[in-house]
Amino acid sequence: FLMGRDFLEEIFKYKQEDFSIETLNHTYLCIALSLLAIIIGYIFFSRNKRKKEETIKNNKKDNSITKTKVSKAVFYITWAFAMISMIITARYVSTNSYANYYTDYSDYLSNNIYLYTISKIGTMMQVSFCIYCASMPSKKDFNLPRNLYVIYIIISLLSGQRSIFMLGLLFLLIYSLIRNGRERGVWMSRKIYMASIIIIPLIIVGLSIISNIRMGDNVSESTSSPFVNFIYDQGVSSNTIKRAYEYGDRIPKQIYSLEFLHSGIPARLLGIPIYHGNTVDHALHGGSMTHSLAYVVLGDSYLNGRGTGSSYITELYQDFGYVGIILGSLLYSFLLAKIDKTKEKNGTLGTSIKYCLILQLLWSPRASFTGFITNLIAPLTITTFIIIFGLSFIINEHNKIGNNINDQR
Repeated sequence: FLMGRDFLEEIFKYKQEDFSIETLNHTYLCIALSLLAIIIGYIFFSRNKRKKEETIKNNKKDNSITKTKVSKAVFYITWAFAMISMIITARYVSTNSYANYYTDYSDYLSNNIYLYTISKIGTMMQVSFCIYCASMPSKKDFNLPRNLYVIYIIISLLSGQRSIFMLGLLFLLIYSLIRNGRERGVWMSRKIYMASIIIIPLIIVGLSIISNIRMGDNVSESTSSPFVNFIYDQGVSSNTIKRAYEYGDRIPKQIYSLEFLHSGIPARLLGIPIYHGNTVDHALHGGSMTHSLAYVVLGDSYLNGRGTGSSYITELYQDFGYVGIILGSLLYSFLLAKIDKTKEKNGTLGTSIKYCLILQLLWSPRASFTGFITNLIAPLTITTFIIIFGLSFIINEHNKIGNNINDQR
């Protein structure tokens, strides 16, 4: 996410941008510090990982079978709402524009209670899918939910949002690798590996075309390779590190690495206003580097829906300098090591929480440092956990009572 554009510029002199040597050196130092801290931290925090782990078969601990059934049912319900919500989003983007999605769509939903409700219930789909995956269903049982999930992320491309599709594919890949390692089985056969190798170039071409369409560019006039364009476009997030360094004195003074305090439950408890969309108030007071940097760099274009994005590295340096990048990256390495060391003893709850972190950690090079906290403590995330684990507990208790009565008879 952060190195592709600079690699093309430095090695192949592709589409050179106007940044000073000082800015470039700063950017490369930031990325190097983060990479080294994550690698060294991961080695340290996963040092006991080599211990032999028991093969997990027919795991019935923590009543995971009940949680599998309940979470799957909740996933099916929320998937239907998520599909409706995504189709509505795609229609809105096609009728208006991709930029309008960031300026007016939240108001569009707020003014229609039915669409707003559908959107909120649909948001629970990803969480319920993570919980379902954490219950360790059989491969046969997993097939239909996985296929429905794939359909959803493909439909998401119609809205111009490539991130949902790419992160969804990465999540499925990581989950399959985890199950392979845990069960010594074949969750990803050789045929699937070969099919993935064949389809990846097609996906890259498709995403490059989608990028041109959503920004209003003429695809037929593009003379560059879609593969090169894709790498170059994905690498744009490194520019947030450069721009934040150049505009550092003009960026509003906020603690950007604590953005999670400006949304959900923390904001309501602390009485902090919650902002949505590309607005001046969001840029100046929302604690979001995504909005603050875009407002400083783009001005009116930001208010019209354009953006610069963000990066966890950008936020950590803005708040705490190079030391902040090292410490924040060490925290990430700790979380990655914990996810990788998921064991049976963690139970469905602990594993569910870890799986909910995966997408946000994967996206952090292009997003907020504490996005994983924002997502985890969001009211709808907590509600989904309560519904699934609460229903599972009630069903299990009901079954225990029924079994005791039968035993007495």
